[in-house]
Amino acid sequence: MVAGLDGLTYDVPKISAKFVAVWHYNLAKSIAHVACGVWRVASGESAPEILVCAYYFPSLFGNCRGRRSAAVARRTTFNAPVGSNPCMGNLYLVRHGQASFGQADYDNLSDLGRRQSLRLGQYFKLRHLDFDLVIMGRLRRHAQTWEAIAEGAGLSHTPVVWAGLDEYDSEAVVKAFHSEPLGKPNTPELYRQHFRLLRDGLKQWMHGETSPIGMPDYPSFVQGVVGALDHVRASNGSNVLIVSSGGPISTAVGHLLGTSAETTIELNYRIRNTSITEFSFNPKRHVLLSFNHLPHLDDPVYADWQTYA
Repeated sequence: MVAGLDGLTYDVPKISAKFVAVWHYNLAKSIAHVACGVWRVASGESAPEILVCAYYFPSLFGNCRGRRSAAVARRTTFNAPVGSNPCMGNLYLVRHGQASFGQADYDNLSDLGRRQSLRLGQYFKLRHLDFDLVIMGRLRRHAQTWEAIAEGAGLSHTPVVWAGLDEYDSEAVVKAFHSEPLGKPNTPELYRQHFRLLRDGLKQWMHGETSPIGMPDYPSFVQGVVGALDHVRASNGSNVLIVSSGGPISTAVGHLLGTSAETTIELNYRIRNTSITEFSFNPKRHVLLSFNHLPHLDDPVYADWQTYA
């Protein structure tokens, strides 16, 4: 005879050992299910026990909790405790580090740009933030930024390279409506002139009034960015990192908020190097959480590390 957990005794010869094992397992599972339900009510969904409960009993939390339970157990977000937003993933859009503005080849990080990116990676490591998916544009400065982030954070992901995250060609945008040759913007006046002309050129391109050589029309540019956002929503990841440029990031924000071309341009001009713009997402939509944030450069010692070009 064998005693069951219900206090009764059973004749083993009449019951297979396999049946007894399965019966005890199911009873233990039922007890654990009840315990998880009690923990969920008493402790709140951010309690450590809930991460285990969500893995084994996703029905307690809804389907989205079940899908993300393993990733949630690894997550530490910037402004929320682990598990506080279980049904939404986090997308971090990072602008590249300072590039070589005014030089012969802009598409290279400056020494400061690399240090900015390395510092961001160190911040991610400090926050125990890992990523289920990394996506970046095709430009050299995107790859260099990711390499420095990965070094600082101790990450070894292989990024998905996404053409739709490439920046627009600022020289082509300006030349499309301003035929006179421009010198390199290596003085304060030429710097201001460059960005005045670029603002006008972007406005005309976005309204379909110009066709810069070698560039898509603006609706196609937007679709390239939206395609990356759609890919993120379909990924089922909990934390996703995008490394890109100010144009695609401002376009993503403008798309979410339905802003005018003029407002999207102003957003673009405000985005700082290695800044983080954060979206939350589920399979149906993205939601803006923060814009153009520099948590890794908050300390006064990094005040002169905050750049725009």
